[in-house]
Amino acid sequence: MKTKPIKILAILLPVLLLIMIVLIIISMVLNSKKSGTIVASSELESSSEITGEGLNSETETIVPKETEISSEFETEEATEETPSYTPQSATLVFTGDILLGDRTLPLYQSSGIDGILSDDLQALMQDADICMVNEEFPFSTRGTKAEDKQFTFRTDPVYVSAFNDMGIDIVTLANNHVLDFGAEALLDTFDTLDQAGILYAGAGANAARAMEPQYIEANGINFGFLAASRVWPLASWEATDTNPGCFGTYDPAKLVAAIEAAETQCDFLTVYVHWGIERQNYPEDYQVNMAKMYIDAGADLVIGAHPHCLQGIEYFDGKPVFYSLGNYIFGQTTDKTAAIKVNITETEDSTEAIKDLSASYEVIPATAQNAKTSQTYGDEANALFSYLTEISYGASVDVNGIVTDIE
Repeated sequence: MKTKPIKILAILLPVLLLIMIVLIIISMVLNSKKSGTIVASSELESSSEITGEGLNSETETIVPKETEISSEFETEEATEETPSYTPQSATLVFTGDILLGDRTLPLYQSSGIDGILSDDLQALMQDADICMVNEEFPFSTRGTKAEDKQFTFRTDPVYVSAFNDMGIDIVTLANNHVLDFGAEALLDTFDTLDQAGILYAGAGANAARAMEPQYIEANGINFGFLAASRVWPLASWEATDTNPGCFGTYDPAKLVAAIEAAETQCDFLTVYVHWGIERQNYPEDYQVNMAKMYIDAGADLVIGAHPHCLQGIEYFDGKPVFYSLGNYIFGQTTDKTAAIKVNITETEDSTEAIKDLSASYEVIPATAQNAKTSQTYGDEANALFSYLTEISYGASVDVNGIVTDIE
């Protein structure tokens, strides 16, 4: 009879032990949930302090995460709305003297622009964002021929179509032939160019217009152009407050002042000057002195004409002066002439409001035979590059025509 309690106890002990194990597990689970609730409550209290709102339901626990995701999205959206500025570029082409006269016009009449200019040079001028030349004549059928002048030029306004065919955007009229047939012919020239959509610099119906800079925007870059002459037969060719004429630079002070004013209104300023002595391969001292004055005043580039032949290149403060580009289309045989291609590129420091520009210069070699101007290549081109280097001052032209400041 004494063995019965022992048997019952032996049966109950495993059961009690199992119950205890279950209770311990339940307790651990409950403690774990309690700990998680405390963490969640802490997060909710922190969120409540930030938003100033009470959190009363379990669904409100996702509000901080939603706020964080929204903030990130708004930041990305703001970034997309203010994209970085993409630098722009533009190409300018300059040539020397152009005369549409007795030798060139018959070729233009019979063959169009192909009769006086090769395909590659046509493409060069037409593809440029801006093309500027020296117009060495008036467009008119009126006026009185200048007395005591060996050579006088005048062209029927109908042939302004040749300028359009070439892709010319702007001309300088500051030279010693634009008034060959007086004020009437000069005024006709203004009208002809206006109707053709071609800008002109260096001459005008009065002094203010003659001195006025011309501006052209290309690919977001604002280019300015001034022109003046230090060569004419009579002082009366200079424009006054009441008379048409040219912008003169015998005294450089007015042009220097015009440069100082214009350079604040554009990103890149070109000054085109008629100067020098005909058939001289080297500039006069006054050309060098004036060129430096123009650069110091704010010009980025100086182009010269009048000698009817190429003159050298010189840099001042890292900016080039091409003293003379010679005859480009003139009805004569020319063994050495050239166009200048200027590549303007905004640097990475540029913004839409502030342009930081880099410029490179390329000589495009050419020759004129039988009144037609053609680009040259190979040995003939290299010979011209070498010649230009030889007559330049601290500047060189490599085998690709690239101009470099070597000082």
